[in-house]
Amino acid sequence: MSLPKKVKVGPWTYEIKLVDGWVGEHDLWGQISHGERVIRMSDQQGVADLQTHLLHEINHAIYLLFRLSSGGGEIDEERIVDAFANGWAMIYKDNPALLKFLGE
Repeated sequence: MSLPKKVKVGPWTYEIKLVDGWVGEHDLWGQISHGERVIRMSDQQGVADLQTHLLHEINHAIYLLFRLSSGGGEIDEERIVDAFANGWAMIYKDNPALLKFLGE
């Protein structure tokens, strides 16, 4: 398994760390820290789960980048779909190591 060491999301680069055991105080599969620009992933999961959970954490970065939070109100579904489509196109272009990892 070749977990990428980093992922670029727009102007930000997040370091990806595989940690022993669970992540955080709530025993999570993964967790993103926007302030530290770090994604921590638990080693307590198989490759397919690790891939899915890493994408989940990257989605949090895309969500922040495109400012999709509306303060608790309704968000137009098309706006979300469009933002994530553009976000993933950007991720795929800027991170060939991530695509290689997902293809394993």
